[in-house]
Amino acid sequence: MSHQTHHSDPSSSPEHPRPGLGTGPGIGPVPYGVASDPAPPKRKRKKYSCIDCRRRKLKCDRVFPVCGRCMRAGPTGACRYDERAGPGSEVGDGQLEGGRKADSVVPGAAGMSRAQDVGWGAAASAAVSPAVGLEERLTGLARRVARIESPAGVGQEGSMAEVLLARGAVPGKSPGSGESPALQTLKEEETMLFRGKSFKTQFFGASSSMTIASSASNILQHASLSHLPFYFQNPDFQVFMQDPSTFSPTLQQVRNEAYDLRVKYRKVKKEIAANQPKRNLRELIPPREEVDPSVTLYWETIGTTYRILHAPQFWASYHTFWDHPSEATESFMAVLLLILSTTRCLLPNRTLSFYGLSSAAREFASLRITACEDWWMGQSKKHLTLEMFQVRILLYISKLANSIKAKRLWEEATSMLNFSLARGLHRDPTLIGRDPIGQARSRTGSRPRITPFENEMRRRLWATIVELELQASFDRGLPSFSVVHTADCGSPLNISDDEFGEETLEMPPPRPLEEFTQTSFLHLASRSFTLRLVMNRMTNDRLSTITYEELLAYDQELNNALEALPAWTRVARNMTEEGPLSPATVPALLLDIQLSQHLLMIHLPFARNTERHSRYLYSRVVCVNSATRILDFHARLAKQQSYALNTLREDVFRSAVTIAHSVVMWKATEQPAELVLQALIPAFSARIESAVTILQDKILRIGELYGQMWLLMAGYSMFRAAISPAPRDLNPHLMLAIERLLHLFYRVLGSQETWPQAPDAGAPTLSAGNSVNETTPNAGTPAGATVPFTAAPTPFMQLPELTLDDMQFGVVDNQGWNFEDVWPWNATGLAW
Repeated sequence: MSHQTHHSDPSSSPEHPRPGLGTGPGIGPVPYGVASDPAPPKRKRKKYSCIDCRRRKLKCDRVFPVCGRCMRAGPTGACRYDERAGPGSEVGDGQLEGGRKADSVVPGAAGMSRAQDVGWGAAASAAVSPAVGLEERLTGLARRVARIESPAGVGQEGSMAEVLLARGAVPGKSPGSGESPALQTLKEEETMLFRGKSFKTQFFGASSSMTIASSASNILQHASLSHLPFYFQNPDFQVFMQDPSTFSPTLQQVRNEAYDLRVKYRKVKKEIAANQPKRNLRELIPPREEVDPSVTLYWETIGTTYRILHAPQFWASYHTFWDHPSEATESFMAVLLLILSTTRCLLPNRTLSFYGLSSAAREFASLRITACEDWWMGQSKKHLTLEMFQVRILLYISKLANSIKAKRLWEEATSMLNFSLARGLHRDPTLIGRDPIGQARSRTGSRPRITPFENEMRRRLWATIVELELQASFDRGLPSFSVVHTADCGSPLNISDDEFGEETLEMPPPRPLEEFTQTSFLHLASRSFTLRLVMNRMTNDRLSTITYEELLAYDQELNNALEALPAWTRVARNMTEEGPLSPATVPALLLDIQLSQHLLMIHLPFARNTERHSRYLYSRVVCVNSATRILDFHARLAKQQSYALNTLREDVFRSAVTIAHSVVMWKATEQPAELVLQALIPAFSARIESAVTILQDKILRIGELYGQMWLLMAGYSMFRAAISPAPRDLNPHLMLAIERLLHLFYRVLGSQETWPQAPDAGAPTLSAGNSVNETTPNAGTPAGATVPFTAAPTPFMQLPELTLDDMQFGVVDNQGWNFEDVWPWNATGLAW
């Protein structure tokens, strides 16, 4: 209900009544001259409508920060509220501080966000008490709004994130909000990594693994505080933030050898590429006995999550390809090659062989990815088919699995999203053929423009693309495109591939959520997509701020989303590690991980500042718990020889570094309220040790991400030094990090292969040899024997003894700290 504007016309004021009318005591006008009580002066009413609606004398619904009328009008920047109705103004019934009515509070945060603005205590409860009674009504209204405005199949009904995204609102940006000094300090400390010079720069946001690793500098800045233990104030502890090769001549020698290998094999690859004729896709497909295991592995892992292929259609084309090669299409051969490229590094018991610093499996995939990408770029985009979209998505997945042009993967994901938006995958196919005013045009012929089979496959393609783009944005630390929230194509049906085909005239009814199908992951992921989209924006948008009360509301929504997962996901998560991998295991764990990662990231800024407010201790517990949960899932998959999630995601590195840094920060501040963490230190150490082993396996499979190993070992060494009874003695911890890094490089240098020179041998072939899970035999090992790799590395040679006096650390200026100071080997091919 809007308030009418009160004019200052003297003729209508109580002091100057209009002729023939008097003023009654509240019951309306009375005849002039009749005695009446003197009317009290009218109180000047506050203006709660936005400025634009008041100027145009239109009804305003007063929704903050953008009212409904301004939202429908187009640009939302014109919607502004009077700042005079801000902190310090009188608070009346049904009104919160800031001049806002209770019914304009962001749904899901009623009585919470404003409480943080005025302080948590008696004053806060007095200020928000009028709104507390309306919380139930607000929640119901929020759900009704969400059901009306949200696209079908996207997000959870009535969630706080859903309403905020529909209105374009960002929590914490209300004008005139009076936040505590601690929270304002948190907003000023932007978490990012901005590196390079001139125009050769790179940016990584808060959720990027590189940014989280570089946050170790923040730990050292906290260590400069006077109340911290003495060993954190000593500059010796900053040894872990320096180039490791400066402390080990052996590691320096390995660095030079790595550089020579990089130069050598780059030169060989260029010569072969220049002299080798262009080969068609058919020539790049290996024999069937080599292809079958890779295809089977794809359907058991990636095919259970990103369901972009229709199983009956694929297997029919697959058998046709081997039985009648001349009938196979180039698009199917491209799909088959990309499946081989994606799973080449995932096969268990792979041969450990390298070409320079890149694994032979990665070089095998790189050649075929390049060929398929060239083929796709040469195809006409006017006559697109289902296979063309499948090839486009598989190109991205194969690059992601093999860490090919890793720094450009976010650009690839956004390009793929833009390509699908331009083709209308996000829209309801029934809108095709309608005129501008929405009337369906008459069309001759009986075949519909889009069949039920095509409609369902379009939904699967769109759901996969937006999931990949959102995860790429999270890994890069950048906000995702909010335009995906406007999609009205619906979510994929929870049905199996066998239930429909190209000749299907009517789709079968979807199965219940409690029943697992091949599209259960995409269907369930779409239900929490809006929430995760907003969480990514809250984490990586520089202009987005969040109060602790709003964080707790989001924490509750994320936990509700985890609890809302059907029973089959809990059964798959709780299954033992013995026996074969269940088809539901990878989807169930991925559904949990992609929610847990946002729990970790939204709490991380507050977990790093627990000394400012005791309430933030909860955030530290949530961060450590979420990171531990994610590591346990990956450790279980590794024991079952399932490596798909490890190669496609950066969860292991991000979670292990978070645990290490959290424990170091806790030991630095020595907060008694966290005594429970002391009992968990052995468990934390075991998790990080497991993460090192999992990350090492990933590096040996693809031959990239060497920098992550040192950064993880540096964090682990800081962790060990912080919990050590003798924290001043850093020598054993530094030696452990350097030794583990040398162990990794010696395995790579001892597994070199000669690059094939024949024109028809453009990629390495499988050969018998030692497994990735085994070390390369050294000179003293009999032929055919292997040396098992244990969690505690065995040195290949005696390393020089290091002492603190020999290191000559000096004082490190954290303000001028550069990421290259920790891992300055980008020029030697040892980059991320």
